[in-house]
Amino acid sequence: MYYSINPYLDEIEQHVIKFSDQKMSSQNFTIEILNLIFKYISSLSFNEYDIVIKSSFQFEYDFSIFCLSDINEQIKSYSFDVTRIFADYDNFDRLIGDTHIKFIKDGNKIKFKKNPIKIMDEPK
Repeated sequence: MYYSINPYLDEIEQHVIKFSDQKMSSQNFTIEILNLIFKYISSLSFNEYDIVIKSSFQFEYDFSIFCLSDINEQIKSYSFDVTRIFADYDNFDRLIGDTHIKFIKDGNKIKFKKNPIKIMDEPK
């Protein structure tokens, strides 16, 4: 773990200082840390599984950033059908329900769309 984050320690320290000094929101801090994690994953080699693993991490990164953003709709392309990987996870349907994100798949493109959260009427 140390060797994986070592090249980014200075950047992490800068973000921690900004966050602790309240010069950075927790949302922006999370985005910056996700960016560093993604940068590290992108630098690795996974041999014959490289495309599959990096596409999966790209999808998870895009999903996380989309959830944190104010954007309501976005289309992303991947070099591998990432939905095949996540379709087998029991928690994937729960994740989609909890985050109110809808995925529309078109080949290797995925459209992320935020569903409006329905607020129940208060009892009269």
